[in-house]
Amino acid sequence: MNTAKKFVFILILFTGFAGYSFGETYFGICFGFNRLSEEFINENYGRTMNGSIAVFSFHHFSGESPWGFYARVSTGQFLSGMEAKDDERPVRIDASSSWDARICFAPSYKLDLGPRVRVPFSIGPVLSLYCEENYNYWYSSLSNNDTYYESYNIGLLGDSAVIINPFKYFFIKSGISIGWDFFRAEKGEMYMQYRNTRNARFNNAGYMALGASLYFGAGIMLE
Repeated sequence: MNTAKKFVFILILFTGFAGYSFGETYFGICFGFNRLSEEFINENYGRTMNGSIAVFSFHHFSGESPWGFYARVSTGQFLSGMEAKDDERPVRIDASSSWDARICFAPSYKLDLGPRVRVPFSIGPVLSLYCEENYNYWYSSLSNNDTYYESYNIGLLGDSAVIINPFKYFFIKSGISIGWDFFRAEKGEMYMQYRNTRNARFNNAGYMALGASLYFGAGIMLE
């Protein structure tokens, strides 16, 4: 099953669930700016990458209760960044071959600011897959040996948004997400100017990262 079919299947499940439950359900798609700051603790190496993000989100609040459920799937494409190690001079990197996909399930609490404005707050665990292709830019002798790197990350994600319903069954949404990754299992080869690694199996990388994203979009509301 390809990605598009999986997304349609998830949408049908969420819509069906909303149709047989009481309360408010919001399903939306947003796009925005993404920034990730990484640190490989044992190596005193870090890098910061910037890019774009697409967020597919689902909020459900039962009855009159302000408490609800939040689910989110996002994918980010990194475009540029900087890396540094020890006291070395920071250098620019081309991150256009890097991307990640994240999934989060969390409890959510909403504030009602009038009949058409909701402000939900959510925090919960997040699991992500990060992939990076490397063309050995720094090592010309390996230019015919392109490499592939991937990792699985575990962390926490906090999300806050403003949802406005200008019309029935339609809403616009703007929000901010803050993420903290505290575990990374990495596999493959990473060749940067200040970090070179090769792992045949998934290994604990000694890793920590902070990420932030700003997004804006729209969606449908079911009652």
